[in-house]
Amino acid sequence: MIGYLKGTQTGEKTKKRRKKASSERKKLIKLCDALVREIVFTLEDRCFVTGVQAGRWNPQENPNGLQLSHFVTRTVFPLRWDLTNCHLTTAAVNYTHENNALPYTLAMLEKYGKEGLEYLQTKHTEYKQRAKTMTTVELREVYEQLQRTAKVR
Repeated sequence: MIGYLKGTQTGEKTKKRRKKASSERKKLIKLCDALVREIVFTLEDRCFVTGVQAGRWNPQENPNGLQLSHFVTRTVFPLRWDLTNCHLTTAAVNYTHENNALPYTLAMLEKYGKEGLEYLQTKHTEYKQRAKTMTTVELREVYEQLQRTAKVR
């Protein structure tokens, strides 16, 4: 569909983009992200690394507030919603831990010990050896498990 953009001075014709409907898989990923965020916010009230209590992150009102952080990147789907991998950190810690992993690693060792880090490494290695994504069925199972976890807490 071609039309005029409002506010253009030249009246040039431009293409309007239609928004694609989200797939069930994308919706499940967003639901899992939101649910794990709420679970972690009910479990923790301070930065996992620094111990600072800062309230929820908001770009205008609280730019260094707490936000969900992942020790292992979110692209590793089996660990993306694993509560061992998810913690609250200040925005500053979350931003810098990719370049300086030592403070986050020390906090992980203190809380979970060597076994906890080995668990995350094993899951990461297993993930690299199989398909790089999760099926819709697997995502539904993760979402249902997270719902059960949220009800228990």
